[in-house]
Amino acid sequence: MADNQLILFAASRDQARYFHALAQAVDLPITVVRAKALPKGRARADCPSAVLEIAEWHLRRKQNAHRHAKPYWALYRRWVRWQACAWYRRDLAWLRAHPARWVGVWNGKKFRQAVTVAAARQVGKQVVFFERGPLPGYSMIDCFGVNARSGNPRWADFYRQFACENPPQFSPVEGSPPVSQPFVFVPFQVVEDSNIYLHSPHLPDMWALYDWLVQAAEALPELQFVIKPHPACPTDYHTLYERHPRIRFVESVPTQQLVQQAQAVVTINSTVGVEALMAATPVVVLGEALYAIDQLVLMADSPKALAQALRRIDRGWRADEAVRRGFLCYLAHHYALPGDAMRNPDGAHWQAVEKRLRTIMDQGCGRAIGL
Repeated sequence: MADNQLILFAASRDQARYFHALAQAVDLPITVVRAKALPKGRARADCPSAVLEIAEWHLRRKQNAHRHAKPYWALYRRWVRWQACAWYRRDLAWLRAHPARWVGVWNGKKFRQAVTVAAARQVGKQVVFFERGPLPGYSMIDCFGVNARSGNPRWADFYRQFACENPPQFSPVEGSPPVSQPFVFVPFQVVEDSNIYLHSPHLPDMWALYDWLVQAAEALPELQFVIKPHPACPTDYHTLYERHPRIRFVESVPTQQLVQQAQAVVTINSTVGVEALMAATPVVVLGEALYAIDQLVLMADSPKALAQALRRIDRGWRADEAVRRGFLCYLAHHYALPGDAMRNPDGAHWQAVEKRLRTIMDQGCGRAIGL
């Protein structure tokens, strides 16, 4: 079909580099476009509420990173709403004129890419999402979305059929535990990450997460908590470091060591949750995540529910082993693609990407991810 082509929209230099390399490595009809290089012409179209909502997401993302009130937030809201609508009309005009059926974006939830997704769907294009993960050293391509929006099923019985002999293994790290008693590991996340401002309905930031931990610590006086700030997050949490005697912050201890030695991992929706599953460490999920699956993890939507989940783990709760192994086997052999897309992808990566894209374009999204 003449229209069975794929447009890859790059919103950054790194995305453009990857998409251009992809276009050269695979034998598929691909056009790579830098979003900022689109022609200036605009479509005559109203700005839909979905695009204005994207602007609000972006505003909340910025507000999460700046906890103190700023006098210019009202002006900034007006500006981002105008910017979102301008991008939308620009994308709409270009996409209407292009015969391609498919549009690919990186992640699809960041401000610029989310507007492109809205425009593509408005003109009937089908969207393909690219991202790193969900396993370490892997990448993903999904028609439904990424992370919490990914197309993998969320019921336990689905994964029992995918057991394999060698599920992805956790790489243990030697070292002394950061505390002398059993502890619960809590990885802090980047507050501007879409996983927080879109997929954390109960906790707007890590400050709120810390408050939940304080309440859980008071309810469970036998437990110690260890927090590791995200190395890519510029937020300074030093005012919290000495606030509670049983909540400790560490910065230099490897995450793998903390996952391996922890009694449990508590996370909103970090990829550390998948690493914990690889290590067979119990996981409590506080937000929306692709691994928020009953019998695989415990879920909590309040400080009280968090304390109850940790009590269950202390009394011996563990993930259903068949579900855990099946989930990891499904990710490794049916869903994720070998190779980190942004870190020197090799020939095996490009071969897997081409196979996945061909399946999507010829047979549909569900078939592509093993459904």
